[in-house]
Amino acid sequence: MKTFQIKLFLAAFALTAFFSSCNSLKSMKTKSNTISYEAKPSPLEVRGDSIDVLVTGKIPAKYFDKKTSISLNPSINYNGTATKLKPAFIKGELVVDVKGATISKLTGGTFTYTDRVAYNDKMADATLVFDLIATKGKKCLSFGSVELAKGTLTTAYSINTTDVAMLAADNFQKVVPVEQKGQILFNIDDASISAKQKKSADIKAFESFVKSGNQLTGISISSYASPDGELRRNDQLSINRTDATYEFLLSWLKKKGVKQVNDSSFYKKSATAEDWDGLKQAAANSDLADRDQIISIVSTVADPIERENAIKKLKSYQKLANKLLPTLRRSEVTLIATAKRKSDAEISVEAAKETPTLTIEELLYASTLTTDEAVKLTIYNKANAAFPADWRPIANIAYTYLNQGSKADDAIVLLNKAASLDKDNAIIYHNLGVAYAQKHDYVNAERNYLLAKSFGAQNNLNLGNLKIRQGDYNAALSYYGSVNSCSYNAALAATLAGNYDQALKSLDCAQQNASVYYLRAVIAARTNKLDNLTTNLSRAILEDQSLKAKAVKDLEFKKYAETDAFKVAVR
Repeated sequence: MKTFQIKLFLAAFALTAFFSSCNSLKSMKTKSNTISYEAKPSPLEVRGDSIDVLVTGKIPAKYFDKKTSISLNPSINYNGTATKLKPAFIKGELVVDVKGATISKLTGGTFTYTDRVAYNDKMADATLVFDLIATKGKKCLSFGSVELAKGTLTTAYSINTTDVAMLAADNFQKVVPVEQKGQILFNIDDASISAKQKKSADIKAFESFVKSGNQLTGISISSYASPDGELRRNDQLSINRTDATYEFLLSWLKKKGVKQVNDSSFYKKSATAEDWDGLKQAAANSDLADRDQIISIVSTVADPIERENAIKKLKSYQKLANKLLPTLRRSEVTLIATAKRKSDAEISVEAAKETPTLTIEELLYASTLTTDEAVKLTIYNKANAAFPADWRPIANIAYTYLNQGSKADDAIVLLNKAASLDKDNAIIYHNLGVAYAQKHDYVNAERNYLLAKSFGAQNNLNLGNLKIRQGDYNAALSYYGSVNSCSYNAALAATLAGNYDQALKSLDCAQQNASVYYLRAVIAARTNKLDNLTTNLSRAILEDQSLKAKAVKDLEFKKYAETDAFKVAVR
């Protein structure tokens, strides 16, 4: 009998606890409207390319049951879709198996919830919701949904796609200066050119140079006399040698069909009476026993006559006179020309062949002679096949993929291959940054942009764009600086940072278009200037009719949506 009474007592106690638990949950549900919430910002706002969620809550005193926890179950709801955010809880003082903010029964408390979610175009009409479910022991009770913020400001998402990839350039030169040097030797005290000299190896080299198709642009003639003999006679002798060389070349070039020979500006002439510098150089290169004395005399004795007498007293003078001085009685001739190059038409025709016989520079140059991106890509592939050790064709294939905007993964593979060929290359790492930015992998994008910058890339524009996408607007403005300040994106960064005066300055010097007028209207709305809002919005819609539907839904203009002026602007 006693055992039966105990069991009856325990059952009654459990039933009482059950109803007590249910009653406490129901009581909390009834009073759940006493919990206050604040979402910042409200409406939601895109930051970079995401939505930052920040909600603070305040629970009144004597509300929260010590043994109860509440699951907040945050989500962003739009178009019948719910994007669940990270879970969060608030709990009573005696709840130990749940992580979350502890709320005092006696004094109440507060909690803060944060999360970040990637934005997509359908979230413009999103609503931030907490679906509250309370739990006490094994009992659960839904407290219903709490709407915390409705709609999304999407101004940050209006960044212009201006990320610029870099093209690896060719080193092709249409005009390549070339020259052919030679000399004509003369007998002592003579300015006539011998038959032997007219058929020398140097003259034959001149003939090959002219026949090769090089376009002559000038001829330099410098004639010399050896430093033996009377100075005045040597002076005239060197002049005569210049004239003789000129007359010979004039006749010789006419026979070769060179038309410029009669143009006096085609020739540059000079004459040196006594070639002491030539003697010093010849001595230095000789095996004469007293060559150092010769160099010392030429360098230190100022008077030419004393200098000549001193050298004649040397033991090796006769050898010098026989071996070195004849080489100084000369005319030095330089034919100056531009090398024969293929024409643009010839290069294009050759590049179109299945296996073109062009240099790497000519192939890369050929890609600049067409505006057809498919043809460019074909040329890059041919260049890669013919010159696999050159990083540029590989990088330019990747560049083409980046411009297509849908092959970032393929571009990354190619650019990593290019980096294996040239590991310290600014263009390669910059374009890797572009590729990762297209994939919304901003960590790797920034890493590669900064690596490219360390190798000399001028990529502040792309870094500024990246910082807008990351939601770091002040950093974006720092990268844009004064060089890129006159742009829509710089104005957008300033607007999002709350620096409206700077934003307007950037818009004033930017290229005026629908986007610029629309951003002016947004700034006017944020600074409570209805006239400026409607004027600029009207101009934006006049430029781009699609902005009418956008403006009607844009929460930037919510405050003015019911005014007659706004309705006229979007009519």
